[in-house]
Order: sequence, then structure tokens, then C-alpha cells
Amino acid sequence: MTDADMFGELVQYWEDLGDRERRVLREVAGRLYMGQKAYGELSPGKKKWCREALEEAMDGMVYLGAALQDLADEEKSQ
Repeated sequence: MTDADMFGELVQYWEDLGDRERRVLREVAGRLYMGQKAYGELSPGKKKWCREALEEAMDGMVYLGAALQDLADEEKSQ
């Protein structure tokens, strides 16, 4: 698939998505961009991708747990 084909496909997706989905897609694209600037392109064999994803998911659970504690503390103080 050429770059032009992929871009056309992305444009079609963009047009069919709602506002909230577009915002999510923009956030994902921004994260990809920041990651590429910091670490380079996503190259095959560069990392153990499955392990990396699992570790990131675990980090996300920690952050969500902390956010839940913050919300609980806020509710107690009201």
C-alpha cells in the first residue's frame, strides 16, 4: 500500500468518525509523533513489543488506581 493510499484511507476514517473519536485519534497521533521524536521510528525487532505493551498497561493501571484514590479523597472532602 502506498503512502497516498494510506493517507486516503485515514481521510475516509476521519470523515466517518464523530468529534470525540476524532479527538481520540488526534491524541494517539500526537503520542506517536512524540514517541518517534524521542525514540525513533517503530522498527521491527527494536523492542519486545508484547512485553512493552504489557508493562505500559500495568503502568496505566497504577495511574488509574492513583486517580481513583484522588477522586475518593475529593469526595470525602466535600
